[in-house]
Amino acid sequence: MYFIKHNLFTVPAISIPSQPFYKNYRIQDLPVSYLNLLDEQNGGYLAFNLVPTTEPTRDGLDSVGIHYLFGLHEDFGTSILFQEHYHKAFSLPEYLIFFSVNDDQLWAFDYSNITNGEPSIRYIDMDTDQWLTIADNFATFLDLLQVAPPDINEEK
Repeated sequence: MYFIKHNLFTVPAISIPSQPFYKNYRIQDLPVSYLNLLDEQNGGYLAFNLVPTTEPTRDGLDSVGIHYLFGLHEDFGTSILFQEHYHKAFSLPEYLIFFSVNDDQLWAFDYSNITNGEPSIRYIDMDTDQWLTIADNFATFLDLLQVAPPDINEEK
């Protein structure tokens, strides 16, 4: 329901490491709603790829795009398991666990802000140094997702 179904590549099987995947973070620490979503498809491009915001972003006056959601597998670049790489690349606090990265636009679980046992959802634009709290938890984040209107380039 949330992912675009395709035949371009095989979605890897879910892989759950027994050790923490980053610092002291274990798979069990991830939001239940995120793990349940991965049961639908283990990561991929989102059919609902627009999130309303309270301030302008580089993507719009009242929204920001999110295109891909990390899965839980061993494929580098499309898996939530490779947090060390993103933390080294962006030098961001350890309490952030990234679940989507598009160049310098990052989406993260913010474990410094826990509500009812779950981290809040942060959008971070490294290019503009914009940090937004998008939702109190991942389930609320999923409820916010919308289908982006088509982008028609009149120059073409």
